[in-house]
Amino acid sequence: MNLRAERDPERSLGHARIVIERLPPLPAAIEFVVRREGYPEANLGRAGWQVREERLKPLAVVAEGANTVLIVPPSLTRHLESMPYQFQIPALTLEGHLYWPDDIDVFDGELQSRETWSDADGAETVVLRGNKPTEIAKPDTTVSPPNDKPDPPVEVVDSTTEPEKPPPKRWRLVALAGALVALLVIAGSLWFWRGPLFGIGEPEPRIAEPRHEPTTPTPRTPPGVPPTTTPAAPWPEGTDSLSVPDVIGRAPTAAALFAVAVRRAAAGRHDDAFRLYDEAIEKGYAPAFTAMAKLYDPIGFVPGQPFRSPDPRNAACHYKEAVARGDTAAVQPREALRTYLEREKQAGSSSAASALKDCWP
Repeated sequence: MNLRAERDPERSLGHARIVIERLPPLPAAIEFVVRREGYPEANLGRAGWQVREERLKPLAVVAEGANTVLIVPPSLTRHLESMPYQFQIPALTLEGHLYWPDDIDVFDGELQSRETWSDADGAETVVLRGNKPTEIAKPDTTVSPPNDKPDPPVEVVDSTTEPEKPPPKRWRLVALAGALVALLVIAGSLWFWRGPLFGIGEPEPRIAEPRHEPTTPTPRTPPGVPPTTTPAAPWPEGTDSLSVPDVIGRAPTAAALFAVAVRRAAAGRHDDAFRLYDEAIEKGYAPAFTAMAKLYDPIGFVPGQPFRSPDPRNAACHYKEAVARGDTAAVQPREALRTYLEREKQAGSSSAASALKDCWP
């Protein structure tokens, strides 16, 4: 199941479209599930992320040619970040990987629309203002017991009379000032008389002698041999602390993007690597197609890096594009995947037959 998410230009801020390619029209009451891997609260619910799996309903289901589009409301998109998710339609036993892009605007204000959701047991929940159920506070009807004790007497203070303040002890200030003046006079006298007599004063500055560092003779290149040059790194050091948007904005070339993606994949930052591979693919960099194909390839697949299950069709399509763009590193794994799909086809897999038909001439 090929999926993509995009913003909805025909609706207000925060609406998004989930496009399911080559899927017949679905009923309007279809339900879907969104899950994120590696989180304690892994399931998307109507009020945000939660532990329990919840089936969600789109605002509308639209048929566009051979594709089906689910319209997702702002109450759900406000909880989605730019990262890969697991998308399921339980009624059709369909499952695939959905990457949520960062160009879908998020509505952070209060939701004025009224949405009514029905649980499995038939109970309805009205969601208002930020997709949280609105609770009406009950008035406090408790009556406090009467107080039989008399109120304490109120002390009346005459504000016209001020309490007398003790006079300031000015003689202490005068004595302190006199002592400071005397100390300054004594210090100045000592400096004036002892300086010229005993040589007290600032020493003459010493001129530092220059140091001669030993120099290493520069080796000469023999005649007829071209000088050796160190190839420039595809991307400067210090990229580990940069965010993915900063890397995309600063990378000078697609090869630089790919180099950072490989570095982050080796460090276990697989979501970052996926996004950078995808950006290098947008720029037409052939090795990025091969790297993306290996993420989907069922041969050697590793769960959680970053996907939970393989996708042979996506792997085959990316290998095909990598070979077409001249990456010889994609030839051998592509042939191995073809052998795998032919076995699956003989076992009765229609998806394997479709992948062989579309991704091989």
